[in-house]
Amino acid sequence: MGYLFVVINVDVTEWIQNQQRELTIRHAKETEREMQKRLDVQKVECEETIKRHIAFIDQVSLYKCNLNTIRMMHGSECDIQIS
Repeated sequence: MGYLFVVINVDVTEWIQNQQRELTIRHAKETEREMQKRLDVQKVECEETIKRHIAFIDQVSLYKCNLNTIRMMHGSECDIQIS
């Protein structure tokens, strides 16, 4: 009778361990999916920020080009100052 109890107890323990292992694996996969989604969102946000910064830099370069053209047209008489 004692031997049967030990065998059943071992089987139950193994079953519980397997259930816990499967639960842990499912949780890890779910966490990985969530982290990938967050990473994808962050990547899109960074790309948009870079695009805005490049547009700003392009605009500043254009203004500088226009300012240099005005200075060249007026020679040394141009008193335009950048602040």
